[in-house]
Amino acid sequence: MKRILRLLIFPLFLGLLAGCGPKDSNLTEANDGHPATIHVGGKVVVTLQANPTTGYTWDVGEVDTNILKQVGQTEYNSSSSTPMPGQGGTQTLRFQAVAPGTTTLKLIYHRPFEKNTPPIQTYTVQVTVVP
Repeated sequence: MKRILRLLIFPLFLGLLAGCGPKDSNLTEANDGHPATIHVGGKVVVTLQANPTTGYTWDVGEVDTNILKQVGQTEYNSSSSTPMPGQGGTQTLRFQAVAPGTTTLKLIYHRPFEKNTPPIQTYTVQVTVVP
């Protein structure tokens, strides 16, 4: 009887594991150019080196907002407990997976006030959102 229960429970356990996937995804510079997969309702959190005291900031350059929607504003964290002008840190952008599909998430590092100047850096991740 115990053996039969084990044989029935084991496939059920494997099925549960197969349904488990990344709910949230924390991305950094190391993920640039690599794909990411998350479930609907999950979040993509991208943290990148930045120095907004020089006028440069990370902004969304491309994303399908029907699949991945930015949540909140870009947040800056100084690399020091006593921030000084010209000192860098990180910027964090958050996105919510709202529907299944695949989208390119492209971030650009630029000075927003320099309208005709290309970004000095880009960050691209192919995000697949699954049910």
